[in-house]
Amino acid sequence: MGFQWTGAEPQGLNDLRLAEVLGAVWEEDELVTYSLDSLQHHFDHFDDGYMEDPD
Repeated sequence: MGFQWTGAEPQGLNDLRLAEVLGAVWEEDELVTYSLDSLQHHFDHFDDGYMEDPD
């Protein structure tokens, strides 16, 4: 069986590479985020070109 979303991801996020760009990381065979709120915020603003500087 391949990768499956849990249902907790932001609605409309269906691209693994984009999830990684937004801050999700692989831990063995699971793609995880420790800040779902942050991932949601970055996803909400991805199309408008707004990205926070992490520094």
